[in-house]
Order: sequence, then structure tokens, then C-alpha cells
Amino acid sequence: VNKKVDGEPAPRVLLVEGPAGAGKSTLVRHAALTQSDVVPTLLIDLVELLRWCIAKDKTALTLEHVFRFETCENGGGGSVGEARHEAFLKLAKHTPLIVVFDGFDEVAGATCP
Repeated sequence: VNKKVDGEPAPRVLLVEGPAGAGKSTLVRHAALTQSDVVPTLLIDLVELLRWCIAKDKTALTLEHVFRFETCENGGGGSVGEARHEAFLKLAKHTPLIVVFDGFDEVAGATCP
């Protein structure tokens, strides 16, 4: 059910389920690549995000943390990453965006080191 939040449409969520090796990652990566021409799209690898959280000693995350991880830390770092992060945040305030999280099964199964 998509309810409005503070007068704004609620985020729409699509969950892709399937057994290991079924091609879920390929599907969501393809969707992220094809949609990025139309809508700003972030593809978040949850295994890498978890490693980043452990390295940064984070026990809780906000979407701001996720955006920073993907656009700044994972996007080249340094001043280039900061500029990309700031540009994305400005764009995200006024533009619908797609955030794709990949790797739930790996994180849930704790198959990552």
C-alpha cells in the first residue's frame, strides 16, 4: 500500500525474490543501468555497504549515509566524490529517484567476510 507521507507520495518498493543463482543481481543491475538515463539511479551493493559500516563503526544508517557511501566513498572519494555527492543531493531534493539495493540474501546469510 502506497500512502502519502507529509503530503508526498510514499516510496514505491519492489522486492525481487528467488533462490541463489537465479539471476536477481543481474536483473536489478540491468534495471538500474537502463533506468539511469531516465531517472537518477543508485545501485547499492549491500555487501560493500556492510563492509563500509563495519570500517566506519556505524551501527545505524540513514538514507544520507547510504547516499554518501555510494556517491562519495564508493564513487571515487576525495573532492571528486564530495562534488558528486553534493550534486546528487541537490538533484534528489527535486527529482524522483530509484535506489536499488542488491545483496540482501548475501547479507542475511552472512556469506560476506
